[in-house]
Amino acid sequence: YPKKYLPSNQLEYWLANQYTWGYNYYTLNNIEKFIQSSIKKRKVEVFIGNGLALFEHLEKRFTHEDRYPVSKYSILFDFLKGKHIHNNASAFIGWVRVNRKKELKGAEFKRITRNESYHNKIQKHEEYLTSLKSNFL
Repeated sequence: YPKKYLPSNQLEYWLANQYTWGYNYYTLNNIEKFIQSSIKKRKVEVFIGNGLALFEHLEKRFTHEDRYPVSKYSILFDFLKGKHIHNNASAFIGWVRVNRKKELKGAEFKRITRNESYHNKIQKHEEYLTSLKSNFL
């Protein structure tokens, strides 16, 4: 690659040259790999340490809120934020929307739920989540 495209502008290089050379399977393949690796990097931005593994452990076992996936993911975010998930709610929401489409069951996950009934729910489930977390560790 020309130096002006390295190291952070690889995608721009491939996109600029895709049409110059006509259909180029190699370039198209590089674009796809780059996008996939960028999506995988989101995990690093959202989770801290073994936070992804803990999140998946809790997600499988915390079934009380399966009928309400937005509440479920909001509760998991609030429970894990700080030590296992960065305090960036928008990054977490984006990650869930990309990686948990099936589990969302078509629900719109635009923001972390915060209201009085939600506050009661998180208090109700905190002890259970703590026990699940201790089983993981």
